[in-house]
Amino acid sequence: MTDRKVSKEQLQGLQTENERLQKVITRLKGLTQKYRSAEVVQKALFRISELAASARQMDNFYQSLHEIIGELMYARNFYICLYEPQEELVDFVYFVDEIDQDTLFERIPIDQLSKGLTGYVLRKGQSLLCPPEVYQRLIDNNEIEGLGAEHQDWLGVPLKRGDITIGVMVVQSYSADVRYDTSDEDLLTFVSQHVVNALERLKQRDLMQSEIEHQTAELRHANESLMSEITIRERAEQQTSVLFAISELTNTSDDMNAFYRQLHRQIGKLIHADNFYVALLSDDKKFLHFPYHVDETGAKAERRRVGKGLTEYVIKKQEPAFVNAAVRQKLLRKNEIELGYGGMKLAKQWLGSPLMMNGQVFGVIAVQTYDGDFLYQNDDLELLNFVSQHVAVAIDRKRSAEEIQRVNQFLEKKVAERTEELVSEIERRKKTESNLFHAAHQPDRVTQPDFV
Repeated sequence: MTDRKVSKEQLQGLQTENERLQKVITRLKGLTQKYRSAEVVQKALFRISELAASARQMDNFYQSLHEIIGELMYARNFYICLYEPQEELVDFVYFVDEIDQDTLFERIPIDQLSKGLTGYVLRKGQSLLCPPEVYQRLIDNNEIEGLGAEHQDWLGVPLKRGDITIGVMVVQSYSADVRYDTSDEDLLTFVSQHVVNALERLKQRDLMQSEIEHQTAELRHANESLMSEITIRERAEQQTSVLFAISELTNTSDDMNAFYRQLHRQIGKLIHADNFYVALLSDDKKFLHFPYHVDETGAKAERRRVGKGLTEYVIKKQEPAFVNAAVRQKLLRKNEIELGYGGMKLAKQWLGSPLMMNGQVFGVIAVQTYDGDFLYQNDDLELLNFVSQHVAVAIDRKRSAEEIQRVNQFLEKKVAERTEELVSEIERRKKTESNLFHAAHQPDRVTQPDFV
């Protein structure tokens, strides 16, 4: 009887352990579901990144952005506004709202919005997750006043260029069943950076297009009978074509080796680029490596510790540099640079421009010439500096994609390994439980005393 009682207690213990393992499996399934949800979010964020890079018209960008955000969170009510400090106006560049759609104007003086939630985010420069209780507290503290239709939940994030808040992006809900949380806040904050990038890109493109149109207009009103003026106009048209080709190249290239080769070819259409390279800083900023390097002397650029070369000079100054023999000697006298890096032949002229992302330099793009047949102008440096901005965006996108792919592969491996371990453990315990159950239900056996 005692043996049977012990066996039953063991059986109960195994059943309890089995229940615990079942809970572990349930929790693991939950983690797997969260991983799949995270994968959906990552794909959506890449779509937003591609959208920001390829936008042609902001109206289409805002509408497509709204659709993507609507796949990640409740966004039936969504708007973007931009602050114009010189005119002290807030421009609602995109506004979709099921209740307030017809009550807001496109451009509103800032003093009319300063006491609302939008004005609050503009003033603070910080995101705001504002359910009813937070909304009421802000009103009680006289930090805001109730403006517009009363919401059930409100989430706004600032659009920031550096430390300056240039606008606000908002989603809101009028239903008590739909609420936002901190994960929605983090996601919308991430998206806001892509919106700012798109705005900057289109602004830069418009400025470039305006300058090209201005130059073309001047040529059009000049004496068209002079052959030299026709040549200048054709060159301006070629510049327009190449600059837009480079812009498209940075938006669509996934293979960085191919990207560098095509970039080299496009730059070579505008300036002398027989000698061209891209240099990148290591993550710890202690080394330089050269993912692309073409030089007519046959010299090869090897990975090296950061020192006092021309490349490092541009990184340190965080601005483009035009270096000829006179400038090089001046820099040597001031101990700004040193000679002898890589044992390469000295160039007659060298142009370098920094690769920057979020205000930080992480590399350099450069061209150089060894003879007097091809001499650069200041316009060539300006062009190279423009190109470097697009190169920086492409490299950053590639790094982000590779990091996300690496994390995904790691998570998939860990989930598979843990699932296999748990299944094996459950099978082993089931077998043990079956053996114990079988032993507990065998007829009692009379055992002989040890001393017989």
